[in-house]
Amino acid sequence: MERRLPELLRAAKSKGVKFSWVLIMGGINDIRKGDNLNATRLFEGLQSLYAACHAHGARVLAMTVLQKGLPKGTPPEVEPARQRLNELIRGAAKQHSDYITLLDTDKLLPFPHNRKASPGLVPLWDGTLHLSAAGYDRLGELVFAALRDKLPQAKLAR
Repeated sequence: MERRLPELLRAAKSKGVKFSWVLIMGGINDIRKGDNLNATRLFEGLQSLYAACHAHGARVLAMTVLQKGLPKGTPPEVEPARQRLNELIRGAAKQHSDYITLLDTDKLLPFPHNRKASPGLVPLWDGTLHLSAAGYDRLGELVFAALRDKLPQAKLAR
């Protein structure tokens, strides 16, 4: 996405389209696969996406990396790397609050590691990797709640 997003934003701008908001939830696959356990490097990529949006004139809804049920054989460094990446995302939102808003999906959509203790969370997850349809509905509700007061009121139905 480091190359694709800036190209998409430039193409949109050349057609007279200017985005007000770009939603970015990045790093999940890289962290989960263990392809790049360097949270700092992953965050540098996210920062370039945030900067491209800012240069376009768009604000960013930056979402933290969701928890996952990790399959057997997952490197033990995955969870600390995910947590570190989330710390960096949270820090960027604080540092650049003029154009980055945080949606802390890590805290708002936790993975039900103990299914008996968290029965309400179980329907939100489809196995260990993806949210279920209900989970994506919940994510949509969270996105709306995060942006509701930041969008033009005339366009929003309450």
